[in-house]
Amino acid sequence: MKAILREDMITQLSLDKGIEVGNMPSGVSIDRVRWDGVRLVDLLKVRHIYVRVLEHNYFELHIMPLKNTHEVQMTYKDRKRLRVGSEGKPYLADDTFIEQEVKDEKIKAADLKLFEKLGGSQKQFQGLQALLMAVIVYASTGSTTLKTLFDDLTPHIRDAYPLARYEEILKAAAKHLKNCMEEYHSEIDRINTTTEPEGNDD
Repeated sequence: MKAILREDMITQLSLDKGIEVGNMPSGVSIDRVRWDGVRLVDLLKVRHIYVRVLEHNYFELHIMPLKNTHEVQMTYKDRKRLRVGSEGKPYLADDTFIEQEVKDEKIKAADLKLFEKLGGSQKQFQGLQALLMAVIVYASTGSTTLKTLFDDLTPHIRDAYPLARYEEILKAAAKHLKNCMEEYHSEIDRINTTTEPEGNDD
């Protein structure tokens, strides 16, 4: 049997084109077989694989060191554990990391579902703006009509945002907001105190 290769990967089997590779392992697809220059190798039978990181967290598996590949001590069955590290190198994620990944994906799905049920950003903005304007009017005039409205709203707000569930979120959000605003104000102050005009190289 002959095969057309891309590096050590078989792209196509042929009777008359490519290089002679011998018989394919029984019951094994070409996706799992590599050519080491001498013989066909089933990735299922190796314990060190050279991994190339592709876009969108996809990977290529090789049996020899090729350009932009990294050696990983792993089995073929471990391929679903492959992740990209901070330096762009592949590694095997442990069970704890994968469990957290699954939770994060489920939370993202729940967030999106909530966002859609609330009518999207436009309706949410309109609702929050209306509530803010009502609070400003009440603070300014002490309107008894608005006081009655707020009394009616309060139980629903408490149920929607129970303190026990949102206390840590609010604390974290407030701290993050403080850090962001401090950085922003410092940048604005630097801009306002800069006397040298930009872009004047003459």
